[in-house]
Amino acid sequence: MHTIWRIIEFLKFYFKAKTLYNIHSPFLFDFLENISDVNKSYYEFDRIEHVRTQLINNHNTLTINDQGARSSIKNLNERTISSICKLSTSGEKKCRLIYNIVKFLKPKSVVELGTNLGIATSYIQIADRSVSVHTVDADKGLLALAQQIFSYNKLPILTYNMTFEAFFTAHKQVLSDSDLVYIDGNHTYEGTMTAFREATQSIKDRKVLIFDDIYWSKDMKRAWIEICKDVSSGYSIDLYIIGIVIINNDKGQNENIKFIPWKYKPFSNGLLG
Repeated sequence: MHTIWRIIEFLKFYFKAKTLYNIHSPFLFDFLENISDVNKSYYEFDRIEHVRTQLINNHNTLTINDQGARSSIKNLNERTISSICKLSTSGEKKCRLIYNIVKFLKPKSVVELGTNLGIATSYIQIADRSVSVHTVDADKGLLALAQQIFSYNKLPILTYNMTFEAFFTAHKQVLSDSDLVYIDGNHTYEGTMTAFREATQSIKDRKVLIFDDIYWSKDMKRAWIEICKDVSSGYSIDLYIIGIVIINNDKGQNENIKFIPWKYKPFSNGLLG
């Protein structure tokens, strides 16, 4: 039933989604054009993907302290590193998308809620070596593996072994000072809405939030819809695999769009829709 629901949601998304030919905002056009090319490869990717391959081939087990709905395997805490890497980490194309977003927006400080094995975190850091990256995960075993990966790639990423709620309390200033928050660790309605409210308590000029798997479940879709309604000034961009919120208090209104690259919808050329 869940699979059927996701197929229906994707079809609804697909037929409503715009391509670049339908985008009129100069900023939005430039942003989407620059982040959409996930086929472009850089030599830095190879080192991270080499680590991913090693993790996929690692069949040692970990007991996972999963705080959210991030796994499709129910009631199973003992998992191999291989299965975690295959099922719970962001794929290479999604990582490249996150890389492109960071590279284009050039934030000074990024907070990632949900480290997992640190693959996506590594892509965030290499997108801009000068950015301060903070990543949070409640699972000690996962974070220890991620720290090894950061060390191997010589990435100065700051790690926090605690629940998101504890991080919100203990490191409120870190969250407040961040320009970009990547929410990828609690795929529940309550967890997503709490992270959104905490991340948007203090906004100076612009704040960017990336929500992973907004069509993971009905609860995640519900959270995304409410978040889009709550944003009064900026952009809410539905890419299906992720949702991006760019809060810009100077804009004066919120543009809410679904977007798909033109190559996946070639008949959408601005004339035919």
